[in-house]
Amino acid sequence: MGEGHSWWGHMGGPVQRGVVTYSISPYQQRAFAGALKHGIFNTYRRVASQSLYIGIPFVLGYFIYTEGKKKHEYYHTKAGIAEMDDDIRTKDPLSHYTFTLYLSVSIK
Repeated sequence: MGEGHSWWGHMGGPVQRGVVTYSISPYQQRAFAGALKHGIFNTYRRVASQSLYIGIPFVLGYFIYTEGKKKHEYYHTKAGIAEMDDDIRTKDPLSHYTFTLYLSVSIK
């Protein structure tokens, strides 16, 4: 590449003038200034603002899990087995199957 050309080549635009860039030495920057002072309260505020979005589904899922676990344990007891046997004997044997009939209609 020739002198005065960047990686992309000569783009044909005018040379920029008057652009000033300021920077601070990395040794003078304070990256964690106020991290402990403001960070704890900011973290609490952000977690508290999201608690309903996380808490409600968690409580609902936990409730479904515990009730399912109780029902599962009940069905493995003598009373639960008897209840399942009664349900199976009194119902139509094919009642737990769902049949769907698809009809194709052609109009000529």
